Amino acid sequence: MRLLPVSLLIGVLASSVLATPPARGEGEVSGLVLEEIVVTAQRREESLQEVPVTLLAFTSEMLEESGIPTTDFLAEVVPNLLSNRQLAGSTPYLRGVGTSNGAVGDENSIPLFVDGVYSASMYANDQQFNNVERVEVLKGPQGTLFGRNASGGLIHIITKDPTHERSGNLGFSYGDYETVVVDFYATGGLTDTIAADLSIRYRDQGDGYGTNLTTGTSINFMDRTSVRTKWLITPNDKARITLTGRYYERTGDMAMARGPIPGALGTDGALVFQRCVGAGGDPASCGAAAVGAATKAQSNRQDVTADTDSIGYTEQLSLSANIEYQFDNFDLVSITGYQDTEMEDFLDQDSTPLPVVNAPLPREEDMFSQEFQLLSNTDSPLSWIVGLYYLEFEPSYTGFGLRGVGLPLLAPGLTSLDLVVTQELTSQAVFGQVEYDLSNRATLTAGLRYTEDERDISGSTHFEFGPMMVDSPFSGRESWAEPTWRLALNFQASDDLMLFGSYSRGFKSGVYNSVVTSGVLAPPVNPEILDAYEFGFKSDLMSNRVRLNGTVFFYDYTDLQLTAVSAGIIRLSNAASAEVMGADLELVASVSEPLDLRLGLGLLDSEYENYDCVITSPTGIGGNDQTPTPGGCNGNSLIRAPEFSGNIGLTHRVYSEIGNFRTSVNWYFNDGFYWEPDNRVKEDAYDLLNAEVSWTNAAESLRLRVFGNNLTDTEYAVYTNSGQFGDLAAMAPPRTWGVGFNVYW
Repeated sequence: MRLLPVSLLIGVLASSVLATPPARGEGEVSGLVLEEIVVTAQRREESLQEVPVTLLAFTSEMLEESGIPTTDFLAEVVPNLLSNRQLAGSTPYLRGVGTSNGAVGDENSIPLFVDGVYSASMYANDQQFNNVERVEVLKGPQGTLFGRNASGGLIHIITKDPTHERSGNLGFSYGDYETVVVDFYATGGLTDTIAADLSIRYRDQGDGYGTNLTTGTSINFMDRTSVRTKWLITPNDKARITLTGRYYERTGDMAMARGPIPGALGTDGALVFQRCVGAGGDPASCGAAAVGAATKAQSNRQDVTADTDSIGYTEQLSLSANIEYQFDNFDLVSITGYQDTEMEDFLDQDSTPLPVVNAPLPREEDMFSQEFQLLSNTDSPLSWIVGLYYLEFEPSYTGFGLRGVGLPLLAPGLTSLDLVVTQELTSQAVFGQVEYDLSNRATLTAGLRYTEDERDISGSTHFEFGPMMVDSPFSGRESWAEPTWRLALNFQASDDLMLFGSYSRGFKSGVYNSVVTSGVLAPPVNPEILDAYEFGFKSDLMSNRVRLNGTVFFYDYTDLQLTAVSAGIIRLSNAASAEVMGADLELVASVSEPLDLRLGLGLLDSEYENYDCVITSPTGIGGNDQTPTPGGCNGNSLIRAPEFSGNIGLTHRVYSEIGNFRTSVNWYFNDGFYWEPDNRVKEDAYDLLNAEVSWTNAAESLRLRVFGNNLTDTEYAVYTNSGQFGDLAAMAPPRTWGVGFNVYW
């Protein structure tokens, strides 16, 4: 494995956990002192600086200052994180670990939790940060306490709890591309024992970032509506019940409207060549005609030339109940979650002006989870937590279809294909973790989880070969059982410095390929296993004016689940093994009374081992050839694993008699990464600059702001794949700006 220079290994990771909010809040600087940040990384409230886990925490104010409205942009303040997509699905990668398969049944390796509840759906995980308390990003396997597929880390959104004191805010902003955002939050007591709140965020983008030059439609847009209500019931001083309901709706084509990357040719050129040669034409002249007819990258990469418009619609209802009861020596916690998600997507698979392959992709997902925890609450050298976890997840394609003149690429004479499939998951786990103070400076942590997963798949593929129709039913069942664990030792070297080391294992469940276009069900892929070794430090320096945290890590990664695209269909397989090493570094500083600094750096060095992969190469007339190659990707870098990423954030305040002025700037840099294991298509290095200037009146009841994201108008992709249809990319938003106000009461 290639080794990073030792001098570089001290670099990595950003923290906006430091950007001070405009009013009092988590991470605020009081005078020149960084206040304590409380997190729940170990399922109980603890100081960030005392937890032997690499993590970042952000309040909603911090995220707004940095220009981070949703999880899609979280990478801009978290080095070693990529917030990519798989079409309409959210597929984050953290330290080179992630999932690029968005088909029915699969789940992310970097899962999303909301208020302790696992969210299995990739297609509803691009969460808006509307009035959240904080967001925590945990790095490395979290297979003991969180468990569910958290082999590479996780993202945890903690929403605000309602209060008995009446308060709220109303926000409005208007930006270019006719973008309107409305925020509303109100909370208050209904009785002496019941408090409730209501949170709403509405986003409407009237004009897309680009145009489909074939249909004339405005494209590359995203509309979202999120409504959440939370009820807090405290019948006595020992019991606490929190009930949450959330409705989410999204319409848009971000990551679905795709076009060829510069230098690539669409597959329509290959079809022109085949027809020309089939009609008796000279191959040389047919090749020239094919290149001339092939779809190419547009000068404005937000534009595409597809024969029809890709579009996605997602609707989700989420319900959860968190019940806590305090006994004399322990607390009992019950966390119940339910999600119902429906999606109606339509995709132009080839993204050319010809109807090569188009696909309606309707799907439904139902999820239920139940977790019980017992946590010690006594002041003793030994603290512990034990628990049980149960999950049912039932995702389905309710009418997956393929249409177009390119279907003979799948089977000669094929005119249409329809697929109905359900892949059910039942997961059960038991877990526990203990922490024991070996001395007043050293603490040993040991955790273990045992998980049993069972997947059942059933469905039918319907083929039409002109007038002839064929139905091919299929079904399968497989189960896996795996232990995961964590062993950590932290040592308080001084009042200002804590050292820690850990060894942990993560597990991502096996899964079936649910897109059964052949009519024959393939065996499921095996689970991924990741063994992680970390050594780090956490320090508060210069009388708590500076927070400096760092980690170095090594991953031994086996049975990676990776995808390859064939005839527009993503297929999943195990990819032998890989190694990843790197480092994270975060610096937060109160430079002066008005100025705060936040700095994050991330380094990665990764490579595949013993990987028989598919090598894609352009045909020269449109689309790609795909060749299975034994050992073809040995030594290649992991996909979506930039060697260097980082961010620098500055917040400056001016206090005056007419109000308070705040200027925030966040600069993010990524030195590029590969989209496919064959390392042919690379996202070049890019940087992003976000800024906000705001004024708040002396009573803190009114705030005005001007903001801009991607101010340098950098072009970069949020999703790219390479298959028979060519090298296709969907672009991230260009430069955007806006103005807004907030009223507080």
